[in-house]
Amino acid sequence: LVDALNLIKSFAVVKDPNESTSANKVSAVKLLSSIKYLVFLAEGGHLFDAALGVCDFNMCKVIARQCQMDPKAYMALLESFESISKGCPMEESSAAYCLMHVKVNLHLKRHQSSIEWGVKMLYALVNYAESYEVEQRFLLVWKELLGVCDEKKELHSLATPLLNGLELRYSKTCPSPSVRNSVKSIISDYRLLFAKSSVLT
Repeated sequence: LVDALNLIKSFAVVKDPNESTSANKVSAVKLLSSIKYLVFLAEGGHLFDAALGVCDFNMCKVIARQCQMDPKAYMALLESFESISKGCPMEESSAAYCLMHVKVNLHLKRHQSSIEWGVKMLYALVNYAESYEVEQRFLLVWKELLGVCDEKKELHSLATPLLNGLELRYSKTCPSPSVRNSVKSIISDYRLLFAKSSVLT
C-alpha cells in the first residue's frame, strides 16, 4: 500500500519547468482522483494507516476525507504527531523527526520499526552540539520502548546489536556530557531489564 501511495503522489506532482524539483507541487485534483480509485481496491483504514506509517499526514487527511472518516477520530491524532517535529528538519538527523516516527509506530503497534526509529533518535542526539540538553520527551519515549521490548522478547535480537553499536559511537564521538549520560542510562536500563536474556552479551 505504501508503494501504491507513493506512486499516486508521484503521478499527482505538477512540474514547473521554471522551478527546481523541490518547488514542484502536488495537484489536489490528480491526488483526489487517484485516491478515489484506490479506495475501491483497498480498505480505507488500511490506506490511512499506510500513509500514517510514513508520516505523510497530508495524504492521511485526503484519504480520511475520501473515506468519510469522522474528523474527531483522526484530526487530533494527526495534529499530535505533527506537533512533535514542528519547526524541525524533516530528516533522520533531527531527533524530533525520529521521535515523531517512534510515536507513530508505537501507535500502529509496529514494534520493530519503533525500536529502529528509537535508536535513530539516539544517534541524532549523539550528533548534536555540545551545548544541547536532552529533552525529557526523548527519555520518556525510551521507557515506552523498554516496555515494548519487555513484552515482545523477540525484539531483543534487534535492539541489542543496535544499542551496542550506538554505545561504541557515543563513547568515542559525543561531545556532550549530558547526552552521553542520558544514552548511557538508557543502555544500562535496557541491559539491567534483560540481564537474564540469553541474547545479551
